[in-house]
Amino acid sequence: MDLYHFTAIPMLHSILASEGLREGYLTLYDGTILYNKVWLTTSPLPYGHGLCNGTEKLSESEKSFMRRVGNISESTSINGTHNKKLIRLKIDTEWIKSSTGFCSYKKLMRDLDR
Repeated sequence: MDLYHFTAIPMLHSILASEGLREGYLTLYDGTILYNKVWLTTSPLPYGHGLCNGTEKLSESEKSFMRRVGNISESTSINGTHNKKLIRLKIDTEWIKSSTGFCSYKKLMRDLDR
C-alpha cells in the first residue's frame, strides 16, 4: 500500500532538511492538540482531504489557532495559507514500519481511549 503526504512549497525545505515528516499536529474534538502527528493518506490525489489551496482568507479565530499550534508570536503577521496541494510526497511504508511513533488514526484513538 502506498502512502502520501501533501505539503506546500515553503514547507518542503524543512521536511527535506530535517529528519523528514516529524512535525505536525492533530486537534481532537475536545480541543486537545497532539503534536508530532503527521497526516498520511492512501489517495494519490490532493482532492477531498480539506487541504488549503493558498487562497483562503483566515478569520481572527483561525489566525489565533495557527499562532497557538505553531507557537507563533502575536507580533508575527499571518496573511493567509499555503497551497498544500502542490507537493505530493510518497512515503516508504517499509520505513514507517521500522520507525517509532507512526500508527494508524484508529490505533491512536484506541490508545487515547477516544
